[in-house]
Parts: sequence; C-alpha cells; structure tokens
Amino acid sequence: MNSLHLRELDLNLLVVLDVLLHERSVTRAAQRLGRTQSAVSHALNRLREALADELLVRDGHHMRPTARGESLAETLPRALDLLRRTLTDSEPFVPATCERTFRLAAPDFLGGVLPDLLAEVAAAAPRARVELLAVSAGALRDVAEGRYDLLVAPPLPGDRGPVQHELLGVSAWRVFGRRDHPAFSRWSAEAWAGWPHLQIRTGSGEPGPIDRAATAAGLSRTIGAVVSQFAMAPAILARTDLLLTVPRVALHGVVAPHGLEERLVPFDVPAMPLALYWSAVIGGEGAVAWFRRRVAHVLQRTLERDPAAVDTPSPRASSLWFR
Repeated sequence: MNSLHLRELDLNLLVVLDVLLHERSVTRAAQRLGRTQSAVSHALNRLREALADELLVRDGHHMRPTARGESLAETLPRALDLLRRTLTDSEPFVPATCERTFRLAAPDFLGGVLPDLLAEVAAAAPRARVELLAVSAGALRDVAEGRYDLLVAPPLPGDRGPVQHELLGVSAWRVFGRRDHPAFSRWSAEAWAGWPHLQIRTGSGEPGPIDRAATAAGLSRTIGAVVSQFAMAPAILARTDLLLTVPRVALHGVVAPHGLEERLVPFDVPAMPLALYWSAVIGGEGAVAWFRRRVAHVLQRTLERDPAAVDTPSPRASSLWFR
C-alpha cells in the first residue's frame, strides 16, 4: 500500500478485516461486528481494492485466506492492539474494565501453573483474556517487537537488545512415578538407572541436563517411551512403570490427582532457573506492567514452594529443553 492509499483508507476497515480473517465468514463477522452482511461485504471489497489482493476467497461454504491474508491474520491483531494502546496510553489502567488479550509465551511444562494465573487475572480483570503461546526460536525478537507481551524461559544466552528481564526463582529436578512404583521402595541411583524412563522430546536432540549429569555420575538410563508434550506425562506415569525426571514445576498441581509420587534425583543436577522477559519499549505500558506483576507473583509463589535450595546445588544457566 502506498502513502496515497493509506491516507484514503478508513482504519475501521482494518477492524473489519481482523474479524473476517478470524471468522472466515461474512455472516459470522457481521454478527460479531453488529453490522449487516452487505456492509461487511462492501468493506471487504474496499479492502481488496486498497490492498490489491483478494484477501479471502470462497472455498465451499467457507472462506480461505490468500497468502497475503494469512500474513495479515498473524500481524494485524498485534498492530491494532498496539494502536489501541498508543491512543489510550495516557489513561490510567483499570483492570476491572480491561478487555485486552495478554499474550504470554512459555514452555509447555508451565501448563500446570496456568490455572493459578488465570484465577489471579480473572479476580481483578474478569473481562481480560490470556493467550498462552509456544516459545518460538526467535523468542527475544518476538518480545522486543511486541508479538509476545511476556516470555517465561530459563535464562537465554546472547544479546537481548531492547528486552528486560528478572529472575523469578529456581525449580529443583525431581523423579516422578506412580505411587506404588517398585523403584521407590528402595530408592537409589541404581533404581533410577534400572527402570525405563519417559522422555519429553522438545529440544534439538542433544543430551539435556539430566543425561549430562547422569553421565558425569557414571549412570545411564533406558528410554521406554518418548512424547512431545508435558501434558501427556501424568496419565502415562500413572499406568506404567516408567519414571520421569523433570523440573518440579513441570508437574505442578497434577501429582496427587494422578496418584503419583516424587523422589529426589539420586545424583547432583543443578536446579533450573526461570526468568521473565518483556519489551523495554512497550513493556512499561500500564496493562502489560500489571500483567507482568501478576505473572511474576504466581510463578514466584509457585517456585518458593519448591525446596530447590535445600537439596540441589546452586542454580546455573540451563537449557530451555529438558530431555
């Protein structure tokens, strides 16, 4: 779009486009916007002309975005959100009236903490929404550019650019298994190595902190099953003889409901630190700053219940992935 088109474009059309790309239906978009189907169709035609692209094309009973439409579906919500924040930044943030979507990127293993966070947010901002996103390869860039409001991850190496962070705490590693697991009756390094393990494969395939620490202790383990998500682990552990060695926070809130028990890792392995990242440019904005305090409070409270400082060595930099 050239500057002439931009001057002529009604920015309300971008709001219509955002809803259309989400609903992929003129009828549903019209219902959400409180407009007639004719008005929404007319807006779509104006957008097609202004952007020189079909944006959405008929595909049976639905509409399918073009390549340009797919790109806009990803970037337009953030652009509109930033525009709203820019225009309202001078107003004090009032959680009770907030209707914003907060985007939090975090590893899969923090899924157990999400209910606590949602309850914390809903208590003060019942109309706000929280979207939990997977951590991308360029996570720090995504924070700096506003695609994530916040990022939770172990300390990340490299230049952070316009991104600030704070250390939230550390989580000790634990071994989990079903409550009556035979290995737990005489727990030892030999028992840890003698039973098959469940592995959560989320990294590059290189040995993770546990395998490196086990090797240093002269131990190795047999992998009995591999899954890609931490959420799969509790049910598997409850019905098999597999063991799982992960940071304690990874199974927060699910140990007792699934009839599991935990044991200390029978060799030295550093506790895993967790940090919170936000944009130095827009992270001080009222809503994001408020959400940051909520996330920090929930995670710090969770990690404070983790006796990592008592039974594990001092924390040091750790890989994001826990093979």
